[in-house]
Amino acid sequence: MKKISAQKRRQKILKAAKELFAQKGFEGVTVKTLAQKAGVSEALLYKHFKSKEEIYATLLQEKAKDIEFYFPLNSKDEPKAALTQIAVNFLERNVTDPSFVRVFLFSSLEEHELFEQILLKLKSLFFSQLEELFQKWIDQGKIKNYDVKMLANFFFAQLYYVLLSKTIFSSDDFNAYTLSELANQAVELFLKGVEA
Repeated sequence: MKKISAQKRRQKILKAAKELFAQKGFEGVTVKTLAQKAGVSEALLYKHFKSKEEIYATLLQEKAKDIEFYFPLNSKDEPKAALTQIAVNFLERNVTDPSFVRVFLFSSLEEHELFEQILLKLKSLFFSQLEELFQKWIDQGKIKNYDVKMLANFFFAQLYYVLLSKTIFSSDDFNAYTLSELANQAVELFLKGVEA
């Protein structure tokens, strides 16, 4: 029988946890069911993680690493090109792995303290970068002078609605479009309200 490395076993536990948290939420998952789903004993699971909370935190922190992926490297892009790239990156990354969308929805409903802390971190990372872009474009006269925090929230809300329609609600209206087409239309609609 082939021996699994500690790193592969750890990833197997995290994969099982993500699937279970997406199906049942944090509160609905026990360490015993986590171990069973990962195909390990509870004792072995505890060798890799101190608690269910640590597994949960690790999953959410891994998701935080995606934030950099969403933002284009060329910050000189015009608003439409930059926002479209952010939208495409965000949608592609999250539509291909909708389990995180479910984990986030469950977590928001459960109001778990750990989730609140990590959500604040995620929002801070994602929104602060959006706010910087909006402020730069305001300073350059490319968009109207609106509150950058509100712009970041409205832009994200639009992306998140598209994401939910593609993953959770499976709307035929949205499924008729590619992710690039949806991203482009979302950015067009957003910019029509803020273009100078």
